[in-house]
Amino acid sequence: MKKQLVIIGIIVALLVCVGLSGCFDFLTTSSDVKGIWHEGDYTTWNFQDNDILTKSYSSGSSDQYTWDMDAHYVYVIDNGFTTKYRYTSLNDKKTLLLESIGESITLTR
Repeated sequence: MKKQLVIIGIIVALLVCVGLSGCFDFLTTSSDVKGIWHEGDYTTWNFQDNDILTKSYSSGSSDQYTWDMDAHYVYVIDNGFTTKYRYTSLNDKKTLLLESIGESITLTR
């Protein structure tokens, strides 16, 4: 009986993993991040090829930063100060969730 419960537990765990496997997309290259993303209706993030990030606001102003990424984080550098965002790609890479200490930003294409 104990063996049967272990086997059933393993099967349930596998089914849960397979069922959730399509929920998160993993970004593998910076090309998945590059381009224009929208943060709500008022801010646009433009990750450019030359490692420049331009944030444009509905007021017409904009700020420019340097950016980089690795397998788990997007780094936004502003005058030597780096903000490290853990990223998650959702909705077939059409939504990018950036999370830092005390901050969560949702960007959409």
